Amino acid sequence: MKSKGNNLVQIIVEVGIMAAAGFVLDALAGAAFRGVFPGGGSISIAMIAVVLMAFRRGFLPALSVGLIMGLLDLAKGPYVIAATPDKVFLQILLDYIIAYPLVSLAAGLKRPFKAETAKKKACLWLVLGVLVGGSAKLFSHYLSGILFWADPESFAWGLSSMNPHLYCFLYNFAFTGPSMVLTGLVLVLVYLKAPHLFLSSKKPVAQEETPTRSSRGTTIASGIASCIGIALFITGLVLYIVSYDQSVDEGYGTSHSFDREYLLLWVTGLVLAVLSIVSFFNARKHYLWRLFPWSLIVVASISIAGSLEDIIRLSLKGKPTDPLAITWLCLSVVLLAASIVQLVYLKKKAGNREALTETKDNGN
Repeated sequence: MKSKGNNLVQIIVEVGIMAAAGFVLDALAGAAFRGVFPGGGSISIAMIAVVLMAFRRGFLPALSVGLIMGLLDLAKGPYVIAATPDKVFLQILLDYIIAYPLVSLAAGLKRPFKAETAKKKACLWLVLGVLVGGSAKLFSHYLSGILFWADPESFAWGLSSMNPHLYCFLYNFAFTGPSMVLTGLVLVLVYLKAPHLFLSSKKPVAQEETPTRSSRGTTIASGIASCIGIALFITGLVLYIVSYDQSVDEGYGTSHSFDREYLLLWVTGLVLAVLSIVSFFNARKHYLWRLFPWSLIVVASISIAGSLEDIIRLSLKGKPTDPLAITWLCLSVVLLAASIVQLVYLKKKAGNREALTETKDNGN
């Protein structure tokens, strides 16, 4: 039970960090290629987050990473060309919600990849996984293009005379194809230099936790963190909704936008609230000392990633950085540092307790 609990904590941590990294990579690519693809899309290596998790942990964790990335992409503000509510839902589903989760299909090649001992052949399975996941994402965008973007008057790059089906494929392949190539190259380089990143730890867990033991200090701290998370979530969500803005773009569709700072606020608050509540009940019953500090590390990592994305995005646009973003980044760095210190302290404390127990047992 303890081994499964610790493994679940590790997976939650990895999903949170990889989703945050993927979201930032996607947002930066969107800012860098703004205007290049009038109908949306960008050349990005954000698929790395999903594919790496697919080969490291399998389908469900990779699906979770992709789903979080898709929902955060949607939360930034969708561009909708559909008219009726049912078609709006379908367009948002294809373009935002399921595009990145489909990349998790790369997990179907995890088993032959793990079984391969030769690095060159393992790289081939890795590249094939990128092609499978990337092609699934391409199909989602292509289907959306056929259903909603097949009007020749809205075709980009002066291609209004092209066959709509061919145009939709070429347009979406123009950014998805290079993204797959770059993602494959980066993952191959990472695998050749650090193959352990593709392997989940299977080492036995030390028996320092006692199932019936509780922690009053962690219970209080996680309870306070839960209240802070709920307050941040509610405040950020209300301000986020109030910041909604709708503007028509060139007569083709409707652009929906929200304040990104409030998006970061309520997402961070939600993650903090959920993980702290889990830590609260864990500390009261079957105490796992790793859970609370790792939860704070996940929250701090997501917050730092979001803050950096906002600062870099404004810098690329030549706009001044919001002082609030700098303050939030500094607070997040402090939280990350404090969480790491706490994790090291608790690990040392647990090691001393284990050594003391072994000494008593040997004495008896």
